[in-house]
Amino acid sequence: RARAALGAFERAGAITWTEDLAGATTALVDQWAADSLARPQASRFVLAYTNAAVHDLNARIRGASRAAAKIYANGGRFRAIPADFGAARPRIG
Repeated sequence: RARAALGAFERAGAITWTEDLAGATTALVDQWAADSLARPQASRFVLAYTNAAVHDLNARIRGASRAAAKIYANGGRFRAIPADFGAARPRIG
């Protein structure tokens, strides 16, 4: 079933294949920036497995946002939700 599901996501353009994690990270941030420019009013989120990856992606997304002169009214801060989000309140990261 996983193969069929991945195939459906790939056909829909929802999967980007890269050679390594660095390429995947760059592709994700580039797509986030393009989506943000195309639909600035839309909400979006990025999911990461570790806190270190969350911090890295937040920094890269902030950089892309600054590069596009799209600093948000709250000072360019993004909310990060810890892995145990079920019991925790979101924190600013």
